[in-house]
Amino acid sequence: MRLCAADGCNNAATLTCAQCRSVWYCCAGHQRQHWKAGHRNACDPKYPCPVCLERADDFEAPGK
Repeated sequence: MRLCAADGCNNAATLTCAQCRSVWYCCAGHQRQHWKAGHRNACDPKYPCPVCLERADDFEAPGK
């Protein structure tokens, strides 16, 4: 199970960034929040966002 990439959120994520598809979110509101917080600067459809992938690895629930 993947967890939401938004700061402070530990909800299960079911949505991905439509552009890079490397970051997961629990809701569209958290996706917008994360975009404004800096994902927009690292998002690239050809290359997954390394900062976001690192965060996703840190917050991925055990037993994925």
